[in-house]
Amino acid sequence: MKNDYALGDWQTPPFLAHAVVRALRRNGFSWSRVLEPTCGVGNFIAAALDDPYTEEIVGIDIQAEHIASARQRFAACAPVAPHLLEADIFAIDPASDVDWRSNGPLLVLGNPPWATNAAIGARGGTSRRAVSNLHGLSGLDAITGAANFDLAEAIALRLLATLPRDNLIVALLMKNTVARRVLMRARKLGLSISRAAMMQIDAQASFGAAVDACLLVLQLQAPAANSEFPQIPVYETLESPQPARRMGFVGDDLAPDIAAYRQIAWADGVSRVKWRQGIKHDAAEVLELTLREGTLRNRGGEIVDVEPEWVYPLIKGSMLFKGDVVDVPLRTILTQRALAEETSELAARAPRLWDYLEGHAEVFDRRKSRIYHDRSRYAMFGVGPYSFSEYKPAVAGLHKVARVRLVPPTAGRPAMLDDTCYFAESDGPAQAAVLTALLNSEPATELLRALAFVDAKRPITARLLRRIDLSAILARLDRRELLEAAAATLTAAGVPGVRLDDRALDAFSPAARQMALGELG
Repeated sequence: MKNDYALGDWQTPPFLAHAVVRALRRNGFSWSRVLEPTCGVGNFIAAALDDPYTEEIVGIDIQAEHIASARQRFAACAPVAPHLLEADIFAIDPASDVDWRSNGPLLVLGNPPWATNAAIGARGGTSRRAVSNLHGLSGLDAITGAANFDLAEAIALRLLATLPRDNLIVALLMKNTVARRVLMRARKLGLSISRAAMMQIDAQASFGAAVDACLLVLQLQAPAANSEFPQIPVYETLESPQPARRMGFVGDDLAPDIAAYRQIAWADGVSRVKWRQGIKHDAAEVLELTLREGTLRNRGGEIVDVEPEWVYPLIKGSMLFKGDVVDVPLRTILTQRALAEETSELAARAPRLWDYLEGHAEVFDRRKSRIYHDRSRYAMFGVGPYSFSEYKPAVAGLHKVARVRLVPPTAGRPAMLDDTCYFAESDGPAQAAVLTALLNSEPATELLRALAFVDAKRPITARLLRRIDLSAILARLDRRELLEAAAATLTAAGVPGVRLDDRALDAFSPAARQMALGELG
């Protein structure tokens, strides 16, 4: 089976294509026409031909070789002969440029490219960006008009927004993260979805891809006044008879398990704690150091001799998740203490550090992220007065489970966190310990579990953490047990001699909801 990875082209295995068609029929979806917008060599077309209720099939693909192969493959098909069209789905109007012999229920079926247009361009493929054809689609152009967009998302939304919505079913294979974006965009565009489903597939077995992926199914109807977006049942496999859970919208956000969310919805609010992300620099080989026997070395093994006041303990996300936060061996160089600082001032303020940076300037010049454009040559992000808080309740964002740790100073200096971590500002060790205990409480943990998608690249985000209503949680917890948990947190962090009593809870009490909690530190 030919795969053209430069075009994000992953041909669907025949067994998976047939399983998709069977799953759709088994779950009560009905159609007589099939449109495959990126048909490749035609494996979904073959599966549709085997379906006895399919009367008409149209396949579209941008690659001439695929269309030629499919035409040869299906030349002798009867009584249903697929109509195959060599075209870019972004360059045609799928509603008016496709000739149908009938007007029965339409199933849009397929496997659009699992890649972004930027990734395809970087691999030498053609970037499909007929942006002008998408103008006027009420916000859809914002997706494909951006510098980078996911092709599967753009194709799905183009079809949803342009095809007649009566008797339309869209069923496409895609990554779970992309499927959720399609659902959120469809809701934002006001598309009248009458039924939706996500059926998980084994992408490793089918494509050799280590990603979480699914069949996203959306059934549309004619627009109805005040129609609500339906819940989305999530099936563990295409063959599962019942959904494992149901996703649903909470405000503008999707919750992975709407039933679990409703049990803990009382804790969803505004925490008023200021959450910060760790430092970002994309120059780890220069700025991240290891301290061994009093000597600092960078990743290349080079001994680093710079002014010590610019060197701080460093905790990375994996260390934080495991609880390795005391007397850490890693160090990081700070090139700034505030975002607005001009790094060229280091030439006078820290000449040894300046010479070291200048000797590795090419590393900084290779940084590709736009955030460094029009910034000082050695600029960092995520650094400010809050970075120097000595006691930080912190959590790693890349892990499926939120474990909040109290990060103490190391060797008398506040520890820095990398950009995979988030930390809350706090006013001293007592308040930091109480905040850590609150965030590790069962209600806070349950709320994050109900809101976080564990298959996301970053399951835990500052946006989710800000939704934990600490005052509501405190009102339901036993205060003595909470103080005991805070004391245990201080012990684990190696922080002795801190007095904890009810006054340590005052900043988080319901009475303080509108007071100083949002101004910690």
